Amino acid sequence: MKKLLALSVASYMLAGCATSSIAPDYKLASDQKTGLVTGAITYDGSMSGYRVLYRSLDAKGPHGFIETGSGDAVGLLFASRSDAKALGSPGEVFAIGLPAGDYEVYGWQIRSGAATVNSNAPFSIQFRVVAGAILYIGDFHFVQKARMGLTVTGAELAQIDHQDRDLPIVRQKYAAIGNNDVESAIKPGSDNEGLGGSYDTSITIPIIIFHR
Repeated sequence: MKKLLALSVASYMLAGCATSSIAPDYKLASDQKTGLVTGAITYDGSMSGYRVLYRSLDAKGPHGFIETGSGDAVGLLFASRSDAKALGSPGEVFAIGLPAGDYEVYGWQIRSGAATVNSNAPFSIQFRVVAGAILYIGDFHFVQKARMGLTVTGAELAQIDHQDRDLPIVRQKYAAIGNNDVESAIKPGSDNEGLGGSYDTSITIPIIIFHR
């Protein structure tokens, strides 16, 4: 069920922090304790901050989110658009380093000005990170379903196998990938729609206090 919670004083507080992609000159070594996870986040809708949430299945392991775009006007000025032409859609590819172990993608969020849109049903896309190896987990594609002007107030998410499109961009962008083998956590041709059910939306109205 779609919910618009108008005049909300505080938006959903997301645990964890943004996970940045590796530097272009990052070195991947077989004797290290981390592996690389790659894919793309794309969207069909207004420019905003589109986030995919992940966490370790070990309670003590890392958790955070991968984001393309930005939720505020200032951030959008610096948001990368370098991959959009190659992807054929707004968004970008990512390559992040994670300690070896089992993980899941379990939620999503969109930050769009005063609006915060969250997935509202549990789901789990599990994947295993192997030290020194590279894993593709798909293209996470958002489709805007509701808006107020340029503000996104509703969306749906799909996980799509676009490795034939995404991996050449990743290999060119990140030297660590190069010609190394890349395993896939998504079945060829898969298109998993409706991840996280529908959505819940909150609007944050700033409180302005005047002093005389």
